[in-house]
Amino acid sequence: MATLSAMPEKKIEVLNRFNKIEEYLRLLKDTLSVPLFVALLSAFFNLYTVLALSLRNEIPSFMILELSFNTLTGIVILTSLTFCCSKIPELMIKIKIAVALLIDKHEANDLIGSKEVRLLKRMEKKEIIYMSACDMIYFKKSFMLSACGTLFTYGLLIVNMK
Repeated sequence: MATLSAMPEKKIEVLNRFNKIEEYLRLLKDTLSVPLFVALLSAFFNLYTVLALSLRNEIPSFMILELSFNTLTGIVILTSLTFCCSKIPELMIKIKIAVALLIDKHEANDLIGSKEVRLLKRMEKKEIIYMSACDMIYFKKSFMLSACGTLFTYGLLIVNMK
């Protein structure tokens, strides 16, 4: 099996693919920024609507089903957006770790020249791309904790207003 250092065209292909992926991710981030923000607002509005309507003294039976679906919709939107969008940086970090291991391996064995190491180091130094909603909310797994804390805090405020 030929190593990466034995095939210069393979190295260039890997670097070109990585650059193309990064270009697509930046385009995806820019394109989906506003729709992600709107989806988040929709989810929070669903959950706050449920919270506000559940404080009524009497909830009609037909309204219980609607409130249940609104709650489910809000929770599904929040969790799916957070987990799906946080996968991108996780995979980029895995790529950077693999590149760092490749650099260490080849520098230790002196198998590749300085040009190849420089290309790999350039890949390693690229920044991680995080999906965001209008550059205000960055989708990381820690966002779920923040979202739950926000819902809980404002939920308590709404409950205590009564």
